[in-house]
Amino acid sequence: MHAKDMLLIRIAFLLALLQLAIQEPQFWMSWFQSKEKKKNSNTTTTTPAPTTTPVPTTTPVPTTTCSTPASGPCTQTWTPGATPPTPAGYTLDCATGYYYKYVGSFTYDAAVAACDNDGARVAMITEAAVADAMKLANSNEHDWLGCTDPDLDGNWTCDDNSCFSMTTSGTTTWYEPPTSESCLEVHLHSGSWGPYGFETVPCTDTLGTVCQLYVP
Repeated sequence: MHAKDMLLIRIAFLLALLQLAIQEPQFWMSWFQSKEKKKNSNTTTTTPAPTTTPVPTTTPVPTTTCSTPASGPCTQTWTPGATPPTPAGYTLDCATGYYYKYVGSFTYDAAVAACDNDGARVAMITEAAVADAMKLANSNEHDWLGCTDPDLDGNWTCDDNSCFSMTTSGTTTWYEPPTSESCLEVHLHSGSWGPYGFETVPCTDTLGTVCQLYVP
């Protein structure tokens, strides 16, 4: 068979396919769909496993029983911002809360910031039990009290908006007039108030710091 005849046969075949495509479009659509379906069936897809958010667990709040200065269970509960049940170094006093003695000396603002970072406050003598706890926690040194008198009028306001009380402190000794400077310190000596008692000092002085956290 000549090459010319082969070419004519191929042209005739292509024309026949074209005519079939025009007359029977549904046939060709079905044919292509079956090819695509077969191709997809040979391809394996992996669906990632759904992620789950872990559910936080709740740790029961522990309790501690102590005998002094008040007996009974003390719930170890912290104010907002602190990590329960107890930051390292704090000790529990059943009547007045937790206490921590920082090492080193701080200005008053730095002392406030250090205690605030624990969710606590600079210790304040607003009741006799607090005074007792502070005296037991310290040796011979001068420590800040969390009370200030910015107007130098003798009215001392503490960081919890209470008023400083000389009558519950166990001493009425002022080393100097209570209107000299804006910040307040106390001399602690071997479990009792030292000979200097209370003293007004510049807030930029550097003194010891005791942080106090109340039990609600």
